[in-house]
Amino acid sequence: MIPSNLLSHLIDLIGNVADAHTSALFGLTKDKLVMREHFTLSRHLNQNIAIKMGEGPIGLAAQTLKPQLLENIDSDIGGIYKQPEHLKGFLAVPVIAKGLLGVLIIDTKESYQISIKLQKILSNFAEQIAWHIHQEKHGSVLNDSPNLQELNSYCRFLAESPNRSSVADRLTQIPAAILSFKSIAVIWFEENQKEGRIIGHSGFTHDLSEILVHFGKGLVGSCAKNRSPLLLHFNAERKTILFSEEEKTAIRTEAKEVIEEVVIPSYRQLRKYFKDEYLPQSRNTVGLYDTPEGRKLYEALARSFTTTNLSPKEIHQIGLDEVQRIRSEMETVIKQLEFEGSFKDFLTFLREDEQFYYKTSEELFEGYLAVSKRIDPELVKLFGNLPRTPYGLRSIPEESAPDTTTAYYMSPSPDGLRAGYYYVNLYKPETRPKFEMEVLSVHEAVPGHHLQIALAMEMEEMPMFRRVSPYTAFVEGWGLYSESLGYDLGLYKDPYSKFGQLTYDMWRAVRLVVDTGMHYYEWDRQKAIDFFLDNAGKSELDIINEIDRYIVMPGQALAYKIGQMKFLSLKEKTKIELGTNYDVRDFHDVVLSHGALPLNELDLIIEGYINENKK
Repeated sequence: MIPSNLLSHLIDLIGNVADAHTSALFGLTKDKLVMREHFTLSRHLNQNIAIKMGEGPIGLAAQTLKPQLLENIDSDIGGIYKQPEHLKGFLAVPVIAKGLLGVLIIDTKESYQISIKLQKILSNFAEQIAWHIHQEKHGSVLNDSPNLQELNSYCRFLAESPNRSSVADRLTQIPAAILSFKSIAVIWFEENQKEGRIIGHSGFTHDLSEILVHFGKGLVGSCAKNRSPLLLHFNAERKTILFSEEEKTAIRTEAKEVIEEVVIPSYRQLRKYFKDEYLPQSRNTVGLYDTPEGRKLYEALARSFTTTNLSPKEIHQIGLDEVQRIRSEMETVIKQLEFEGSFKDFLTFLREDEQFYYKTSEELFEGYLAVSKRIDPELVKLFGNLPRTPYGLRSIPEESAPDTTTAYYMSPSPDGLRAGYYYVNLYKPETRPKFEMEVLSVHEAVPGHHLQIALAMEMEEMPMFRRVSPYTAFVEGWGLYSESLGYDLGLYKDPYSKFGQLTYDMWRAVRLVVDTGMHYYEWDRQKAIDFFLDNAGKSELDIINEIDRYIVMPGQALAYKIGQMKFLSLKEKTKIELGTNYDVRDFHDVVLSHGALPLNELDLIIEGYINENKK
């Protein structure tokens, strides 16, 4: 039988394919058309409307069994909305299968949106919906074998859609329901690109987001290249019968020959070029200062990444001051612990003592879960507005974990169909200290990246580019600022956890010094590494990787600390200016109510907020 929510999925899909203001299906009940399913961006849709045959464009489409198109109408279709919506385009298409079953409609705020191509797509949709309704109405059971023609029609909808990611997520819900597939994925190849990426999937037990499919290679890549469906059957042992053993042997032999005769010689040629030609002509310095107009370029990058007018000299001094301040706080924690030894000795103790580490990856994951769940209920103390979109905790895939950072965050989908995810690295748990788990969770999940990014994506009144704006100084600055909120959330009660928070703060302060040092003050790579080692409680390998990152991405690392300090200074300014009228929940809600912004724009918003709320 047809799943009860299938038509809802289809109408939702239509709305996204057409980029419609509203899409709806009217079903025929006796002699009237009533709204059965809908997708809308309006709060004023009249879901209880009943339309007579021949009444308006919807009734006329039903009566004549022909599509009805209205353009440049600058009005509303009578009765659909409770308040005027000022539509520009409207299309009604009859849904027919051995007689009239209903009418499919879309409307838009722009008349140009309903193109001839879109009209054809909507007619195809109407045919599919008619088929589903007919199956539902007559209690038919679908054929056990996949209907490739049916699946192809959905793929055409995807290809024509301006909202591809959103449509892909919905597509993965539909074919699995009607074609009895256990799992399904949508792989998209951009024109003239050799790799495709997965933009939607369901039914899989593992994350597919980082998988790439090569055009013309393998079963999927060959299917894409040939532009034709490929259906494979499996025997009882789950082995494909696509190739015989003789064919498999021949393919392996050919592959070995290609590796030996083409791939390896090519790598040798690349190595020779790199060693004999490229490296001898490369400069020995690592900073931008040693390139034409390098200092001017770095000044521009500093302004761009921080979204301020701060110069590299000013940023360098801010970094030195912050390193001194944080180092003093670290020394205080060490004294409280009554540790006997130097600062370096204490860092060695933290790296080597077994009490600070879980023995297994499973224990480490459970530890992260416990921290996250401890944070969630405390958020109401600091925020009036919280995102509807949830977040989950996942482990970084084993194949990439050895060469991946400690943790990272993956944003939810803009349409709300995929949650945000906080990914943690479980590789070598003996190197991942317990005292960093609280500060890391605050930064990557809540109230850090997930809270800020999910809230921005849910601001439907803003255009999409505003909802996903990537200003690093704001996004990463908020993440780092959120680390300081851990104290208000009841975290860092253990002195070692407090030291962990200070370690992360020092990490970002050191960035200001070494990034400007290398690219503006002519520091060499080793001097930057040594400064990092002397002040931050990170492993030498982590530090070397960090320094190399700053070399190849000049200025990017400046955004974190500069952003954090802007949030801290604006909060302090608001406290002083508003006095008893200050409310931290209101302050945070205002800061996050516009999505990610340049920091100078945030200044203006907070200034306006202060002026409106002064006594």
